[in-house]
Amino acid sequence: MTQVIPIDTLAYAKRLIQAGMPQQQAEVQAQVLKEIIDNNLATKKDIAEVKADIERVKAELKADIERVKADIENVRAELKADIERVKADVERVRADVEKVKADLEKAKVELKADIERVRAELKVDIAKVKADIIKWIMGMLIAQSAVIVGLLQILK
Repeated sequence: MTQVIPIDTLAYAKRLIQAGMPQQQAEVQAQVLKEIIDNNLATKKDIAEVKADIERVKAELKADIERVKADIENVRAELKADIERVKADVERVRADVEKVKADLEKAKVELKADIERVRAELKVDIAKVKADIIKWIMGMLIAQSAVIVGLLQILK
């Protein structure tokens, strides 16, 4: 509040005196009123300065808001790029997983084929061993029979 609002304290005090107030009280009241007006009321210039300050602050706020919006857009763009990179990584991982699945399935089929081949070979080997055992048992039976027949003829 740089400018004082002019008030005619003498005219004000005279009106109070004319209305019946004692002179000393009217003069004190006029002086107090002048001090209140000088210290507490804003002039048009004060209001204009405040308006100018408000406009300056508004302009600063608008500039700050624009900077924040730009920052938000930058962050948004970075996030989009990050999301796209993550999506690409996920797709690569999915492709790798599918390849591993296919490799596992192929290995499973090969393992089953190997198991069946070994099983068939074992069956053949078991059959050969079985035939050899039967040959040996038959040979042993014939030999034992011959020994028994020989012993019986010696004992007779």
